[in-house]
Amino acid sequence: MLRQVHILKKDEIIYQRIFGNALSKEEVEDLYFRIKQDAMKKLGQSSGYYDYFKYRIAYYVELDYDLIFILVTGLMDDFFRLTQSQLVNLKGKVIDLYGEEIKKTKIPDEFSKLDEYVDNLHKNLKPKIAVVGFSGVGKTTIKNLIKKNKIPMQHIPTISGDIATIEIGKLQFKLFDFAGQEQFKYLWKGFIKGSNAVLIITDSTPENVEKSRYFIELIKEEASYALRAVIGNKQDLRDAMDVNDIENIIGLRTYPMIANRAENRDKMIKIIAEVLEMNLEETPLLKDLKISFDEKEEQKKKMNVEESKTEKPSSSKGLEKVKSAKVEAIQNEEKKIIGQTRDLKNGKLINMDISLDLCELLAKEVRGVKIDNTLRNHYKMISATLKSLNNNKQYSYDDFYRDYNAYLKKDFKCSNIALKQFLEPQFSLLKKSIDQDEIISTTLREDDSVVVHSLICAYLSTVNSEKFPDFDEFKRIFTKNEFKKQMINEISLYYYRILNKFEN
Repeated sequence: MLRQVHILKKDEIIYQRIFGNALSKEEVEDLYFRIKQDAMKKLGQSSGYYDYFKYRIAYYVELDYDLIFILVTGLMDDFFRLTQSQLVNLKGKVIDLYGEEIKKTKIPDEFSKLDEYVDNLHKNLKPKIAVVGFSGVGKTTIKNLIKKNKIPMQHIPTISGDIATIEIGKLQFKLFDFAGQEQFKYLWKGFIKGSNAVLIITDSTPENVEKSRYFIELIKEEASYALRAVIGNKQDLRDAMDVNDIENIIGLRTYPMIANRAENRDKMIKIIAEVLEMNLEETPLLKDLKISFDEKEEQKKKMNVEESKTEKPSSSKGLEKVKSAKVEAIQNEEKKIIGQTRDLKNGKLINMDISLDLCELLAKEVRGVKIDNTLRNHYKMISATLKSLNNNKQYSYDDFYRDYNAYLKKDFKCSNIALKQFLEPQFSLLKKSIDQDEIISTTLREDDSVVVHSLICAYLSTVNSEKFPDFDEFKRIFTKNEFKKQMINEISLYYYRILNKFEN
């Protein structure tokens, strides 16, 4: 992938075009002297390359005009097969357009005629992105999302593989989507080889995440210098792992995604730009796209403002003044409903203090369930290894849970040294994951807490189902009180999870 183009006269950069992050101005100027010295020593050689950190610096020296042309690419780009000819062509174009001025020691005021040519040069050195993952995780769906193709609602296996040239804005890249079925395993190396970037797609289930670690070694073997990341797809499913947990297991930056939703295309494009280390604001090929994204955001803001203007003030009882998000402020409003609500079990009046106590108990239960699920999912992924280290004797979940709690109390003891050495870093990762979990770490009386509102809404629906049969009434109240849409959606998500737990 072509990342940068620089043209220097003496030690001054007279032209540059930036497509992605790479070298600073100071680094380019330092390289000038090194290249010039080598060119003077090797009289017959006018071009060559250096591998500098994670980039390949291809250069062409034109001594007659005292010019040095530099193309900065990735380490996976073949200098002799691809880059060298593009350097020679660039040199010829510059001499044709500006040779006379440069010969007279003049530097052209602008190189506008060169920009279009250099942008086309990028197409000749376009990035190769390999999309890898096992069958059914959503590789082809992600490709269709990027291409704006119709997204199929059922899984149709890709047979052998598919190679497509995709254009986003003015950026072109090759996307390699290969078959995830294990009978095509012999093809995988060929698809990954020479990639500038590799995206590992997982369906976010514990089994698939653990299995997907296989691709890490494959990438090291076939595309060791490739940029890489993980897409945690199907995040809307019930058993989907949190991206932080996926990141801890695979060891790569992980992005959440629901690829069968067309509205996530912009999000996927931004992920690709970030993985390729391309700045949307600085990359000329993506500037139009950045403007389009900004316009969409501005349009959303205007729509939200218009919606809030059209809403009339309401005198509804209940949660109308829940905006402050403090439990003390909620009490006065909710007493109007909860204070008059009868407990169906014992016929006693329920006041706000009792409801808050119940919510506190429920909050603890939600945290406990989430911690238990996190531990169980992790145990499932490493249970085979645990059994092997335990001399093929069963190491049960109860053993795992007991030892984890002992680790938290700094009292973890294990006579099996190999097992202990394996478990300690696993427990450390688990503790970090649990400590960072928003649901587990949220306290009931924290301001702006999604958990506070979801628990109270769930409780109101339980004790007063006629007035609050579903989330629609709460949504109306929250909207009138200018809650952010994202927060309302999160409250809704946890609300239904809590009610489902009651029913189960």
